[in-house]
Formats: sequence, structure tokens, C-alpha cells
Amino acid sequence: MTIHFNPYYDKGAYVDVSGRGILLDSKIVGPNGLLAELEERLGLTGTVKGNIERLVLYVKAMRTALNAGSDLFFRDSFKNDEIGTALTLLQWRDAAIAAGWNPNS
Repeated sequence: MTIHFNPYYDKGAYVDVSGRGILLDSKIVGPNGLLAELEERLGLTGTVKGNIERLVLYVKAMRTALNAGSDLFFRDSFKNDEIGTALTLLQWRDAAIAAGWNPNS
């Protein structure tokens, strides 16, 4: 990824007037954007996915696990209700993590 920095970019919308069009694999940042990018890359901050996005990713992961031929305990429930099963298991996982469970143990 290429970072394009200019101290004036944080003040308003950036419009590409160079005629190059959309810059793929590029990020246009000003001072605040550059600071946020550096903090994220250094691990000082992170991006948090919303609940719906997490649920969609969990459904995809469960589909992948079941399509791999694994005989998992939630197979029948998942066939009947993908979203409901994924939501329940994701809530169980979050509660276990909050209680101190280590998934690598």
C-alpha cells in the first residue's frame, strides 16, 4: 500500500485533480490520518469490527469448517439456521473469553 501524505488532506474531502483517477492500493492521509495509520501498524490501536460484520465472518468460518468434512456438533443446527447458530456460538465464545478462557489451551 502506498500512503499519500499532505498536511492539508485532513481538513476536507480529497479530490484527485491529477487525472490519474482512483488510486488503488493507496491511502490518502493528512496529519491525523498518518498518526492513526502509524498507531495501528505499531499495534497501539486496532480496528474493531461491528457485531454484524463479526457474525458474517463467523458464518463464513463455520461454513468453511463444515465444508472441509469436519463432523462438528453444530452441523444439523447450522443447516437449519445458519445465522441463529452462528450468533449463539459467537455469544458462547465471547462469554468464555470474558471469563478468562484461552482458546489455545
